[in-house]
Amino acid sequence: MITVTDADPVRWTHIHGVKGDEFDAVVLAISDPVRGQPHVLDDWHNGRNSELRRVLYVGASRARKVLILVIPPNRLDQLTHLLSTSGVKHEVTVAM
Repeated sequence: MITVTDADPVRWTHIHGVKGDEFDAVVLAISDPVRGQPHVLDDWHNGRNSELRRVLYVGASRARKVLILVIPPNRLDQLTHLLSTSGVKHEVTVAM
């Protein structure tokens, strides 16, 4: 269980502001791309070493205990497949 206390504040920042830091829990919101642009999950699936994928790695690797990925519903199957085939232990929760 992760709790927030006065000594352990919630920090809102962008990826470039946390490079080198670690946190018990990290929440990453991954939106749909601008029309015509690739999606970071497509880059991961295709093995493309893009800036989007590097930024995802930096954000995801900051989490010590819990990583929460917030994604568009139309990307859920793709993310689940990527995590499963990569051997990443995960739990899926769908918010309604």
